[in-house]
Parts: sequence; structure tokens; C-alpha cells
Amino acid sequence: MVLALIGGAIPMALVLWGEIQGPFTLLAAGASTYFIAVFRHHLPENFRNPVASVAAIFVAVVSLLGLVGTDVAPVFDQEPQSGRPINTGPAIDTGEAPLVPVPERVQGSNRFATAAAVARNWDPGVQQIYVASGEEYLDSLPAAALAASNGMPLLLSRQADLPSETAAALKFLEPTEVVIVGGELAISAEAESQLRAAAKSSDIRRVAGTNRYATAALLAEEHVRVETVYVVTDARFPDAVASAAQAGSSPGPILLASPRGVPDATLKTIERLRPSNVLLVGGREALPDEVETELRAISPQFTRVSGADRYETAALLSARSKERSTPVIVTSGAIFTDALSAAPLASKIGAKVLLTTPELLPEATIAEVKRIKPQRLIILGSPAAVSSDVELSLSHLLR
Repeated sequence: MVLALIGGAIPMALVLWGEIQGPFTLLAAGASTYFIAVFRHHLPENFRNPVASVAAIFVAVVSLLGLVGTDVAPVFDQEPQSGRPINTGPAIDTGEAPLVPVPERVQGSNRFATAAAVARNWDPGVQQIYVASGEEYLDSLPAAALAASNGMPLLLSRQADLPSETAAALKFLEPTEVVIVGGELAISAEAESQLRAAAKSSDIRRVAGTNRYATAALLAEEHVRVETVYVVTDARFPDAVASAAQAGSSPGPILLASPRGVPDATLKTIERLRPSNVLLVGGREALPDEVETELRAISPQFTRVSGADRYETAALLSARSKERSTPVIVTSGAIFTDALSAAPLASKIGAKVLLTTPELLPEATIAEVKRIKPQRLIILGSPAAVSSDVELSLSHLLR
């Protein structure tokens, strides 16, 4: 009888101490019920029913506690009311930096949702929001730079219509002004109409030049402060992605050039802005020596930055600032929209932006993370864009 009592008590004690949780609680409850039945059989008949009732209640309560205590894997989700990205995983002290920081992840179900999730880091009543194409990067690139330079969020749109995620973010943020970037080939009149319906209380205007070079030049004039101008090719997406990443941590306008030369709109804008430095981003295949000669003629403070690939170029741009321990945002170098979304967030939190492939962390990115030794690291994009293997590699780098 004593052994039966001990056999019934031990499984429930392990549940209470936290040694048994989740589905295994049901096994423990079954074992306890069996041993308690054996113990009850040896009791005098007038004690059997009261003891059985108390034991049944005890087993039920303890089993419920064990099931409720089941661990849940950390994920990022959307806050039910505000939609603000939150970390539903282990709590992170927001005071002093943790001894071992862990990567955070901000993501959406698609490129438009990811941009909206980033934008929700701003409070409602924001002064401006820039809306650019999520399908064509040449207008979006200088728009991301302007949003970062002015400390404002960037949202993305389709050409034909306004995505529901973008409309919801506009309603939540209630901006004073919305700036649509690009002509109707980038964002149609129908999409603009839907945007006006979503942002009813906002002033809305469109910035569009006669071509991509003129649009970039018009946006450059709206920068509050200009120290550096980035000049990138209109012919190669990878260099443009690296420039968008850097524009967040070292704000300045992005202007476009062609392998055939520098357009008048770009040259005249540089002459008007008189920046402290002009960065030509890309190798000689995309931007040949003739382009460099034209730029040097109007800006003595001229530097070409070019790595073996987009990942090394982004790391080289990041390393131009010798700061350490700054936050780092790692995003996809294969999806231009994630890099564009990263720029305003980087400006807001004072972060560097580095690029990765979906499945493997590039050596140049690894070296730059090691140099910076960030106390905060944000992965921007879904696991399809930045895989769990890359996240694990970043976790090891933070140790």
C-alpha cells in the first residue's frame, strides 16, 4: 500500500517541479491514477470515495498546470491592435545590453508586408511617408535614400493597385503628407486613388521626372542635409542594392548614371548640392573610367567603392565608418525591396546594413559583423529571404 502511494505521488511531484511538461503530463497523470486506484483498494470502504475524489482533483489540477507550461518557440508576430512588430519569444531586457545578444527578426508575408512591418516602427502622426514601386527598383532606390536621410518610413506599391498591407499601414500611421515617387508607369492613377482613400487626412503629392535620372535628381533636392552623394549605375541591380543599404547608415541622395556616361540631370544636381564627398558605387564594367572622369571634373572629393560582389561592396561601404558596437541590420542581397526597406530603419536606430544570400552568410558580411561587434542585430525578411541557417550563423557570431 505504501509503495502504491509513493508511485502515485512521484509523477505529480515531477510535474509540479517542472521536470515533466506538455504531452508527457498526460502519461504522468495516467501513472498516478493507476497507483492511486491500487492505494484506494487497500483502504477501509468508508474512506475510499473521499480519498478518490481528493486524489482526482489533485491529479486534474496538476496535469492542467503541466500542460499550460508547455514551451512555445520564439516567433515574431503582429500585435493585434496596432500591428506593430513584436518579439513573442524570450523577453529581452531593454535596459542594459544583454551579455549575449540574440538576432531579432522583422518580416512580413511578402515584400509589401515587410515594408509595412518596418514602417510601423514609427508612431502614428508621422510627418511624411514615401510610397515607391515594389516592382521596379530605379525609382525606389533614390526614394529609400530620401526616406532614410529625412528619418521617415518607406512603403511599397504595385503599379496597378495598392496592396492591402500598404493601405493598412497608411491608415495606422496617419501621416501629414504622403509622397508618391515615380510616374504612372511606376504607380498608376488607380493605385493613387486607392492610396488617397487609405490616407484621407493626408496631403498627397507625386514626385516624377521625365525619366529615371530626372526623378532621382528631383528627390535629391528634397534631402534636408547632404554630405555624401551616391552615384550608381542604372544597368546593374546588385550595386544599387549595396547603395540602398548604405544610404540608411550614412544618409545622402542616390543619383543614377549610365555605362555610356553621366546624364545632365545627375551632373547638375551634384553641382547644386556641392556635397563633401561623391561615392561612385560599382566596378568599371558598370561605370567605366569615362564616368569617373566626368564626376571628378565637378567634385574633387571623389571615391570609387567596388567589391567583388554586392556583399563585399555593402561591407566596404559599411566599413567606411570606423564605428563599432552599432546595431546591424542583415537583409537579403537577392531581394531589392528588403534592402530598400532596411534603409529608413537603419537611419532611425543608427544601424549598419549588410547583405546576405538566402542560405549562406558571405565571408565579407561575416568579417564586418566581427569588426562591428554589434549589441543588437536585426534580420529583415522572412526565412525564405534569410534562412534559419543564416540566422544560426549570425547567432554564433554574436557570442
